[in-house]
Amino acid sequence: MLRMLPCLLIVAGLLPAIASADDPLQTLGKSSKDTQQAKAVVQKLLSQKDLSLTAVLTAMKSQNDIAKNYYLSVAQAVADREPTQSVEACKQFLTQRDQDSTARYWAFTYVTTYLPTMREKLLDSMIDDPCPELRFDAIELQIKRLETTPPATAEAKQAAYDRLLQLARLPEQVQRVAKLLDESGKKVELLKHFGFLANWNVVGPFDNVGQASFNVAYAPEKEYLENKLAGKLDSLKYDGKEKGLTWKPIETDKPDGKVDLNVAYNNAKGAVVYAVGSFESAKNQTAEIRVGCPNAIKVWVEGKLVIDREVYHAGDQIDQYIAPIQLKAGKNSILVKVCQNEQTEQWAQDWSFQLRISDPTGLAIQSSVASR
Repeated sequence: MLRMLPCLLIVAGLLPAIASADDPLQTLGKSSKDTQQAKAVVQKLLSQKDLSLTAVLTAMKSQNDIAKNYYLSVAQAVADREPTQSVEACKQFLTQRDQDSTARYWAFTYVTTYLPTMREKLLDSMIDDPCPELRFDAIELQIKRLETTPPATAEAKQAAYDRLLQLARLPEQVQRVAKLLDESGKKVELLKHFGFLANWNVVGPFDNVGQASFNVAYAPEKEYLENKLAGKLDSLKYDGKEKGLTWKPIETDKPDGKVDLNVAYNNAKGAVVYAVGSFESAKNQTAEIRVGCPNAIKVWVEGKLVIDREVYHAGDQIDQYIAPIQLKAGKNSILVKVCQNEQTEQWAQDWSFQLRISDPTGLAIQSSVASR
């Protein structure tokens, strides 16, 4: 789903002032976990008649989502003091692509609320914007234009959609453009486009009766963390729900990259399965690991726990969980632990995961070698 901007907080009531030698804009970010303290800092900021809207928006960089709520409440109040000047400040702020995405999208919304005719002009320069919401809106505008005023030839239209596919980042938009391309006669391999890891080795099931084993380290997990799995999978055996469990290959060809564990493990209940794979990186680089899973899941990269979500059957989607990672040049090991509970409702039967590696915008980083 397209990420929504945090809602604005209403600052009300008389709150005690906070004595601090720090810049209140910086103090606000630090105090965001304490509601009373944060509201008091907001009140202090709003008492500053010369507080700059640009300063408020700039201070949002690297803040957490809770803190951003407070900053946006201040930004709205400050902006409404002088709307005309604020529109100009927001237009200038939008040109700074290295600023916080939430702040920039708020600035875009503020400008286009007061100047609706500016919307298309601004979006025309944002088709490759690092802010996912701005890029999404810019590409949606281009799709609308292609539908209402199509190019002269089918080849030109297909080329235009292909360009949008390369620029799109949010999964639902990528899928939409891929469908339009498919309708134009060009098939898109979404599994490859998204960069899902399709080949794994899995072992299980181990016990998870009563959802008791999310934090239980079974032998495959211990061996992975002790670096004892590489090159030895064929010789390893374990006792779990059954005796003599062995690693076996599993592969997906689904466009959404889902690895269906029900097929491999006959719809086991109250169970844990481990999947091990690898990603071959062309160089040392900062990246993101992006996972979708309807079950409780843990993910390690090169022995480091990067995703840890004990949630059952709350739905799943592409890029549901995102975590920053550091890839080394060459092979990077990945371990996934997926826990299924014992619910019998039809909507609780999915047992799967999908995993890909991307840059911070969501563009797939392709593994240099298709390896397990």
